[in-house]
Amino acid sequence: VGSIVAIHTTGSPELAREIGDRAPAGVAVLDACFSGGPGEVAAGTLALMVGGEAEALDRARPLLGLYANRIHHVGPLGQGQTMKLVNNLLFAA
Repeated sequence: VGSIVAIHTTGSPELAREIGDRAPAGVAVLDACFSGGPGEVAAGTLALMVGGEAEALDRARPLLGLYANRIHHVGPLGQGQTMKLVNNLLFAA
């Protein structure tokens, strides 16, 4: 079935796509940016904005669901980073 790498860091959409391009055959990459802090981590209530293949997200959802109760597929690889940047911009405004 293959491995899945979930990128949780906030970076650039281009970096997420580059990591996906460099991943070995059979390894799916998701950019799974989160919204929330330590309290949400402890409570398992983080929100994830996930870019990447929907099938890979479906396979990763049980593990991601251990610490995030809101998991949103937002499009192809790189879109998780884009949505995180939009989220940060709106929060700062």
